[in-house]
Parts: sequence; C-alpha cells; structure tokens
Amino acid sequence: MITKRLLVAFSDFYDNSDSQKRTLMFAIIHWLLLGQTYDLAWERFDAQYKVLDALYKISGINSKTHASRPVELAKKYKIKLPDWAKIIRKESRLSKIRNELIHEAKYAGRPIGYAYPEDNFDLELVAFNVKLVIKIAGLYTPYLKADISNRMLYLWDFST
Repeated sequence: MITKRLLVAFSDFYDNSDSQKRTLMFAIIHWLLLGQTYDLAWERFDAQYKVLDALYKISGINSKTHASRPVELAKKYKIKLPDWAKIIRKESRLSKIRNELIHEAKYAGRPIGYAYPEDNFDLELVAFNVKLVIKIAGLYTPYLKADISNRMLYLWDFST
C-alpha cells in the first residue's frame, strides 16, 4: 500500500506537470541519490545543494538571495527550518559554505579538502531535501515531523 501511494503521487505529479517540472523532478531525484555516493564531503554537499536549488526552482517561489531560499521553501511546505539555514546578518551557515565553495574554492573556511563544517550536512541537508521532495509530491508521512538530525529509521506510512 505504501509503494502504491508513492507511485500514484509521483504519477499524478508527472501527469499534472509540464516538461520543465518533469525534468527538474528527475534531476532532483537523480542527484539526491547519486550525490550521496561521492567519496568527498564537499562533493556530497555540492550535489545536495544542487538538489536544493532545483527544489527551489520547481517550487515556483521567489527569493532575493541563496540564503533565503531554504527559508522560503520551509515556509511554503511547512517544514521546520534547520538551524544552519537561519539567516543571521544576511547569510546562513549553509549559504556561507555554499558561497565559499562556489566562489572561493573553499569548504568550511579552508581550501577544499582541508576542513569539514561543524554542521552534519551529510545527514541533515539530505533529510531536508527528502522532506521537500515528499511535500512537493503531495504526500504526508510522520517522517516530516522528525528532526533532521535524527538517525532513527522511520516507516514512511504515506498518506495524502
């Protein structure tokens, strides 16, 4: 029954979307999964940030900065905003790491490969992205209420 609800939800999403949204959702799911296979933390972060950017695009919301994208996504889909996405003085910890990686070849304040962020993006950014995918597909599961740092296994128990 769970698999059927999931498939029906994504089938409905596909049927009710234009080709751009279909392509975006394919890219989102592809990078959400593939991005977790990389060996290096900065590569996994980069892949998951690409997923977040695509989720922002598919949502149809507007924000003025990269820092405000997760804020607006969390607001629209009623998902708890992670601490690392909270904006302090025009940036968040997430946007700072993203900007350094993209524009300065640094990760966690050092040249790529020489430092790790204090935040567990391998767990938490993936969890945030998964929750957004679930909500965009129009599904509900108790997992949506779980803290993103929670490592426990959850039954999906999808409902619409």
